[in-house]
Amino acid sequence: MSKRVNLKLLGPLIYWCEGTRSVRQNRGNPVQIEFVSSDPLLIKLFLNFLRSVLKTKEDKLRGRIQIHENYNKEKIENYWSKISGIPTSQFQKPIIKRRKISYRFTYNVLEYGTFIVRYGSKEKYNELIKMINDLKRNLLEMQ
Repeated sequence: MSKRVNLKLLGPLIYWCEGTRSVRQNRGNPVQIEFVSSDPLLIKLFLNFLRSVLKTKEDKLRGRIQIHENYNKEKIENYWSKISGIPTSQFQKPIIKRRKISYRFTYNVLEYGTFIVRYGSKEKYNELIKMINDLKRNLLEMQ
């Protein structure tokens, strides 16, 4: 199986599992593909899919980190920029979580937080959703 064929299957599959489904068009915001993960491999795979299968434009890709308030924002932005290939100049304002102290619960703290990939395009969003629906249909036919 070729690399391109794998991405045509893996891209829609991981978006189906990890992607954001909300369409924000009704609030004046453009429809966008949004994918969130703390796993560098999933981020790389999904971005390879966007770039090689959906043929997205590099200047429209956006990145955003989600971290706790005591994290080093610059270090983490540089880490995800290196992983994603998205320059930090295309990163949006980070989401900073204020940590509430709790003695009853422990938190699973991620060293590099989570990374959000965004791409604003109704056309590409619809293309991706069609691929997911085709995948679902094929899986149902296998049963």
